[in-house]
Amino acid sequence: MMGASKGALLASLSLVLFAAGCDNPFGGSIEVEYEVTGSAYTVDVTYENSGGSTSREYGVGVPWSYRFSADAGDYVYISAQNTGMYGTVTVAIYLDGEIYEAETSEGAYCTATAGGTL
Repeated sequence: MMGASKGALLASLSLVLFAAGCDNPFGGSIEVEYEVTGSAYTVDVTYENSGGSTSREYGVGVPWSYRFSADAGDYVYISAQNTGMYGTVTVAIYLDGEIYEAETSEGAYCTATAGGTL
């Protein structure tokens, strides 16, 4: 019987250690910044906002950015479409100041998109 108790204790301890290892690597809320840069003059931007809804802004000048706080498991997304015939569009997502994802597109009405789950 003593062996079964040790086994149960080890299983419980392993579960606790495993769960502790799944914590948010950022340690609390995550500062998110969306950024649009490039040579395009204006873009239409679609993004997941701080409330978890989709926002859209039309004809915004480049560069453009938006900052908010998020939690592990939140979805982040940005898409920017060139509204002109020429130029490049780059979208980037930064988490606590470090690049998370970025994409660049070039040409008339091109679209760059980045996103993921924290």
